[in-house]
Amino acid sequence: LARLIRRRIGKDYRWCIQLQLGLPEPVRIAAEQRKPMATVHFGWAADIDGRRVAGIADSADPGAARLLQLPPEIEAGLATAADLQGRRDSNRDEIVAKVKEIDLAPLPEETREYLSAIRRLPAQHVAISRLHRLCSMLREADRVPPWLESWRKQDRLDWQASTHTARRARNARRDFYRKTALDIARSYEAVVIELLDLAEAARKVDETTGERSDFVRKARAGRVVAAIYELESAIRWACTKTGAAVLELTAPTATYCAICGGTLTADTEQHQLVRCDGCGAELDRKKNGAAVAWQIAEPEREDVVEDYHLTA
Repeated sequence: LARLIRRRIGKDYRWCIQLQLGLPEPVRIAAEQRKPMATVHFGWAADIDGRRVAGIADSADPGAARLLQLPPEIEAGLATAADLQGRRDSNRDEIVAKVKEIDLAPLPEETREYLSAIRRLPAQHVAISRLHRLCSMLREADRVPPWLESWRKQDRLDWQASTHTARRARNARRDFYRKTALDIARSYEAVVIELLDLAEAARKVDETTGERSDFVRKARAGRVVAAIYELESAIRWACTKTGAAVLELTAPTATYCAICGGTLTADTEQHQLVRCDGCGAELDRKKNGAAVAWQIAEPEREDVVEDYHLTA
């Protein structure tokens, strides 16, 4: 199959040809001697060394587990793109106030109706694209104010900078997740992933009680930066390529100690550190969750992996 692809880059278009081959057998990535199983405990906690997106364990020992952290430059790129978009929104709010003062009398009827519709809206509800459309209509009528034309040119530059910065950061995140997923799939015969309820994390208000969600605004924003669904998809893709089994686990792993099974209490200052009420151990939240998940999955591993391959 051959496809002609057009992508918009700023005010220009880039064209490319994509060739897809349908092979008799899927391409398999060879893997050397592998360990039996690894468990992946997802999350999206902020950290100065890079956002923590998962804990990975291949034994019952939480001390032997490792953290998967998103490179800081990726989150910095996404933050820069968000700041640029925020500047566009602020400039939009200022320009809308001036746009509403434009005299309607000398304008063509279609332009007057379009501008009247903008006047009835709060500045935050006016899409930036509508202002660009208004610039085009005023230019056709030779009535575009110099300050509006100046805003249009600057906003286009800000849009290009924001879009390209965000795209570079997202591509780097995708490549990082795919490389990490391939390393995991090549190293283990089975990968157990503990799925998160992302819809619950996105909810601002509990529909049952009417109370605000436990997830604050910053936590919901971190969920978008981490893009856990992308990491999960990369692991599934890598396991398919290497012939590893990918299994799902739903269990209360974050509330129990991997050492003694006691209940955990979160540290008031370091939220990613938990203390066991039973043995007093201090554990990393994600490492402990991954180790507990391994302990739950290990007794039934051989049977579940066999069932997986029979089904697949």
